[in-house]
Amino acid sequence: MNDRTRYKIGCQWFALIILCGGVAIRFVEWFHCRDLMMDEVNVVRNIFERPYGGLFRPLVYEQFAPPLFLSMIKLSSSLWGFGEMSLRIFPILCSVLSLFVFYRLVLLFASKRSLWYPLAIFSFAEIYIQYANDVKQYSSDILVSLLLVFLAVKRDLFASSRFRFFIQWSLIGMITVWLSMPAIFILTGVGFSLFIQAYNARQIRYLLPLIGAGILWMLSFSGYYWLLLRHQIASEYLQAFHAPYFLNLSNGKDLIDSHNIELMTAFFSSAIGSGRHFPFFLNLIFLIVGFYSIFRNNVTKGLVLLIPIFCFVAAVALHRFTLLPRVGLFVMPLLLIVIGVGLDTLLTMRVWLQCLTIAACVISAGYAQQLRLFTSRIEIDELTKEIAFARKNKVAYHQIFLPELYEPSLIYYKRIHPNKTRAKSYDSIQILKWKTNYSALRSGIVNRSAFLYFWMDDGTMQRHRDSIFSFFQPIDSFVQPSYKVFVFDQYK
Repeated sequence: MNDRTRYKIGCQWFALIILCGGVAIRFVEWFHCRDLMMDEVNVVRNIFERPYGGLFRPLVYEQFAPPLFLSMIKLSSSLWGFGEMSLRIFPILCSVLSLFVFYRLVLLFASKRSLWYPLAIFSFAEIYIQYANDVKQYSSDILVSLLLVFLAVKRDLFASSRFRFFIQWSLIGMITVWLSMPAIFILTGVGFSLFIQAYNARQIRYLLPLIGAGILWMLSFSGYYWLLLRHQIASEYLQAFHAPYFLNLSNGKDLIDSHNIELMTAFFSSAIGSGRHFPFFLNLIFLIVGFYSIFRNNVTKGLVLLIPIFCFVAAVALHRFTLLPRVGLFVMPLLLIVIGVGLDTLLTMRVWLQCLTIAACVISAGYAQQLRLFTSRIEIDELTKEIAFARKNKVAYHQIFLPELYEPSLIYYKRIHPNKTRAKSYDSIQILKWKTNYSALRSGIVNRSAFLYFWMDDGTMQRHRDSIFSFFQPIDSFVQPSYKVFVFDQYK
């Protein structure tokens, strides 16, 4: 066994260790059972309040999610209840399966010597862990994208009859668009790739079944658009929320304006799990080399990666999709595969071998910080933890005040969550409406009180300081990046 063979075997074993670590850290994060954040809560409210058929209508509470995804969540909650862990069973399973599909998929585009590097990013970069078990469609979007690409690359186009090919791909495409809306981007790449494969191989007889399947995909997506998407796209709230994440392309020069560069830089930084200069620029080099290598060596195969990325960027430029990192998660693993191809290409140059391996190892070592998640959890919106802090300071439930932004979360824990004992205690917690009369509020507060905040803007926080906080004596506080708790007493 020569040194090169030993190196490849070592890389494959290293990749398997990384894969196991990625699976473990996802399950550990699931077992940490963090509170549902506001968007998750509003999705759950839709599921709780509707029958299965109602999930195929536009959602309320400013949410959108594919109906088949919602149906899977409703199924798991029907079997095991509406607790945090049972609601997240389907997302966490999708995330874990994505790791295995990604592992196999990278090997179809790159070699074992570079497999471990994109796998390390996908396994341990925080964005892939944070949204692995959200009660949102992010992890299922990733799984559907990877599976579609895998089936298009792995399966022999001409191994089955034309009729079987037509039925299989028709059903795959028609179903996946109802499970994952961005699947239409991936199917576009799959369709073009399969079409060119058939044409180049002079298998003209497969073109008609492929065109027929493509027509059915478009009809299925058109039904999805007419039934659901057109209402969601027209939402003024969603348009306003996502407006900062649209590309500005009124003319060719706008592509490199500061807004677009910042957006694309932030998105790429999220995809690779680091915005630091050295990892960012090295991965950017890998990405550019990867694109070049795909175009040069196997553009037909590479189209299944490149076209979805192009369609995604085009949809963002047309303001029909958003460059918000968590919404674009489905395309990030495709970028990581291209990065793996770029690294693999550079590793064929012997002079680069040692330097690039060391550099990649240094970058990967940065993801070791995620091992902290084995003992701590990612915290975003921890209402129950905040209330527990207030209670620890001997604040009565009726003296705990939440801003209106927290009302959906309070509804979930009072009416939907299976812990009925806790729900009964939360009944007397008060919500601060946007037009609350603070003078009347102050006069009704006796003894000790607590005010909880989640992503409160500076203006509203200052207004509360001026109209409420200055009239009471501060006792204790618990301040985190996304939430805050302030405990007060009356002045003696």
